[in-house]
Amino acid sequence: MVLVVDLSPASYILCFMISYRMLWLLGAACTIILLLYPAAGWAGPNQVFEEYGVGPRDKAMGNAFTGLADDYSAAFYNPAGYAFTDGHHFHFGYHGMYPNTYIKFDPDNGYNLGKGPSTDLFLFGLSSDLDFSTLLNPWISEHFGLGMALGVGKYFKSFTLYTDPNAPYMFRYSDRPVSLLSLYAGFGLKMFEWFSVGGSMVAAPSETYTDVIARTKIYVPSMKSETKQGMGTRAWSKLEPALGVLFRLPFFERIDTLQIGLSWRDEVITFDGSGEVTTVTQIVFEESGQTLNVPMTTMELHQLTGYSPMCTTLGVAWKPTPDIAVVVDGIWKKWSDWLDGDENIPHPRFKDTYQVRTGYEQRFDIEWAFVEEVAARGGYYYEPSPVPDMNGPMNILDPNKHVTSVGTGFTFHDPINLVLSPISFDMAYQVHWLVRQHLENDDDPVYPPLDAGGQVHTFAATLEFQL
Repeated sequence: MVLVVDLSPASYILCFMISYRMLWLLGAACTIILLLYPAAGWAGPNQVFEEYGVGPRDKAMGNAFTGLADDYSAAFYNPAGYAFTDGHHFHFGYHGMYPNTYIKFDPDNGYNLGKGPSTDLFLFGLSSDLDFSTLLNPWISEHFGLGMALGVGKYFKSFTLYTDPNAPYMFRYSDRPVSLLSLYAGFGLKMFEWFSVGGSMVAAPSETYTDVIARTKIYVPSMKSETKQGMGTRAWSKLEPALGVLFRLPFFERIDTLQIGLSWRDEVITFDGSGEVTTVTQIVFEESGQTLNVPMTTMELHQLTGYSPMCTTLGVAWKPTPDIAVVVDGIWKKWSDWLDGDENIPHPRFKDTYQVRTGYEQRFDIEWAFVEEVAARGGYYYEPSPVPDMNGPMNILDPNKHVTSVGTGFTFHDPINLVLSPISFDMAYQVHWLVRQHLENDDDPVYPPLDAGGQVHTFAATLEFQL
């Protein structure tokens, strides 16, 4: 995207220096990212957004937002929605996920994964129509919009490298928390009043590569040993794209009555601590002082910590009145490309999944205390597991799930005019009901029949300020 800046030598530079709205927008975004980025560590981007939504509004509507895409979360669902943004919006809040899952063997022996670890994210989002008349050519604000969605905190680490790769484990609800940074940033371009295109990038650390050399001496016959280790780590990031289009069918009295969105997100893979472990062993015979060097061994490790499959979504948003929105998303996820922690194709191979998500929102104008408007939201979807029948030697557990959501929002006015625009508070509660999964394990020589299931309880809340 190329921005055309129409400046006169003195006056426009002065306007840039005093444009408090431009400083607010850029300053808030850059400050938060720079302050929080070092705390994020190296972890899997996108997975929390993929599974649990971005913020409270899209979450409450069943994570079905591709056809609506009218707030900061459009960076993830459909960046083309930014083209129709009005004003400058800032969102600050919290997003938490609390699993309560179990693995139980028949008849009574086994273990329960319990109520942890939980995920706690700080949320920040912004969207802007770039309406800075003192700085930018008016054509830009008429046709462009941009925004971002950021989540930073900790989440439960998926795809943990187990000593026994065939041991039963929950595919998406593992037992080791790591840091997380999920950041989507993008823009929308209005081609016509009824059609826009957009693109965004997931910008997050994607891989750490660690070389480990372990030098060990073993003394005979005392069998004492000493080990020295050396470690070198390299880390880098890469950008993965998301693309979207949005149609606003101009056949109704209001052009936004029916909107159709189409989005595509690329596969995102994250490795943490992958690399080579080299062992150098020397046997020292204490009586003679002679040494024997054991042939060097090298083992390759692949610590897969995050994965989001390539995803294509078709979304429809119907707004029969300005206060009501009914949304439906049809989603295809290409899970068949998934490789395990050793970069092997699982057996049997994962299958692609299809699902339909639905959501509803209704707003009510009221006059009560400082409240101007109340919103009620709800959503539901059923997600089939990509993991096929595992009644063989493998025990990858990933139950099908029903997901239900509810949420609300309040818009407040300021009676003493401390803020220029109303403030909105939104919150949502969502439960992932994991359908009980039973494995007979007839062909498993080690593990008996087992059951897996549980719930994941999630909550999100944000404050919205508009300039």
